[in-house]
Amino acid sequence: MEAVEAAAARADWAAVTAALREVPPRQMPLPLVSTFLAAALRDDRPDTLRAAVLAAVEADIPPARRARLAWRLAFAHRPDEAWLVLHADPAAMADAAAYPTIVQLLGRIARAPEARAELRASAGALARRYANRATAAPVPAPHAFAEGPLAPHPGPGAARILAAPGVPAVVIEAYRAAIGGFEAALATRAPPDVVEFRDVFVNRLGQVWLANGQVVLDQGQAVPEASRAAMPGAPSVAEAALAAETHNSIYHWLADWLPSLAWRFEPGAPDIPVVVRDDAAGFVLESLRLAGGAALPVLPAGDALRVGRLFLGSFGAGSIAPLGAHRRLLETLRAAVDAAPEPPGGPARRLYISRRDSAKRRLGNEEAVEAALAARGFRAVTFTGMPYAAQARLVRGAEAIAAPHGGGLAHLLLARPGTAVFEIMPGTVAGAQLTTCMARLSRLMGLRHLVWLEALNPVTARWAAGLPEMLPALDAFLRGEGPPMPADGVGG
Repeated sequence: MEAVEAAAARADWAAVTAALREVPPRQMPLPLVSTFLAAALRDDRPDTLRAAVLAAVEADIPPARRARLAWRLAFAHRPDEAWLVLHADPAAMADAAAYPTIVQLLGRIARAPEARAELRASAGALARRYANRATAAPVPAPHAFAEGPLAPHPGPGAARILAAPGVPAVVIEAYRAAIGGFEAALATRAPPDVVEFRDVFVNRLGQVWLANGQVVLDQGQAVPEASRAAMPGAPSVAEAALAAETHNSIYHWLADWLPSLAWRFEPGAPDIPVVVRDDAAGFVLESLRLAGGAALPVLPAGDALRVGRLFLGSFGAGSIAPLGAHRRLLETLRAAVDAAPEPPGGPARRLYISRRDSAKRRLGNEEAVEAALAARGFRAVTFTGMPYAAQARLVRGAEAIAAPHGGGLAHLLLARPGTAVFEIMPGTVAGAQLTTCMARLSRLMGLRHLVWLEALNPVTARWAAGLPEMLPALDAFLRGEGPPMPADGVGG
């Protein structure tokens, strides 16, 4: 429908929903069901959302796409509606392609404070049975992280949140809530520890399961049939430390998996091999060698590897203690990166990490952004194909970093305290928790971080930086200025 497409392009959500309410749900093409739901969430009127949810319930939708619509509702704080859409077709739960989405949305509903207690309980129970999760808990391991303070590195505190005109207030509040939630978590977090799983199988995805098929760690995916088929002839090892990163993602490697191994690099730690993917990205092996030396035993995992005693350290950036348990690992990496050859072009005092070489989350006017920042002394670089140490050295040499949200900012783990970070991203309620991950790294490492939100068209998925509004904010940030912190102290 041309009228719907035109209204969506100009972000007229009331017009989009008004037009789609006239279409019988059973006759609505799949793209229009998705458009209707996205527009209704932005229009934010109860009767409109009810109509869009009813359309998603009644329309004939492929199972994986149905799961995705339910996921969108769950992460938009609409747990009841998500439950209705998911369960309108039993084929959704039976489709292996929908598994990762369903695991995530059930987990979100189970933890959602806005959900009814009985719905949270139902979602949690269904998630456990759906994933065939093992009920036995891991046992404490005989290994430990170094003791020390849990506090973040001293610095300016929580990231600021600023938004361009057109970003809905509910989106801004979602980002501030995510920043505030991390502050609360920092105040109550426990010291990192190491746990042990006994007589388990592990594969290249970092999944862990028992001989009876029950899953210990699914990493958000179903254990592949190829992994189950490989169990009888799987190679075995007496003990190992788990570090098989699921997606070959530089962020999840540097912020989650590598810090989980900090105990392994402490003086006197046993010479336990580290399990990695058999197709691990270059940055995995390079950073491991820098952290543990050339003699570090590395064990590749393919479809299945049987491990008598598998050790896993506390996982996730929220567990990083830069002055305590992770201090030695971070110091070792910093020293190794600083001693590495200079990156191409030498250091950049002001660094722009470009995503022009990526098809994902494309910034619509990145060329104009790069030109405007070049006039302010920023050098634009792309990290694709650059060795890990060269990427990290560029970040460590910068006094100010600007970038669209992306994996290159994972190197903030090694940035010098006080570095100014200006992060640009499209804002969504569903993405607030996920995409404040770099701001959390900055908080831990004592960096000065500002998140600049732009409006995202939820139908076309297009976004661009509004330079007339963004550039003055960037200039003020570089001068150390900015709006006063609000009373809650978690944004701006």
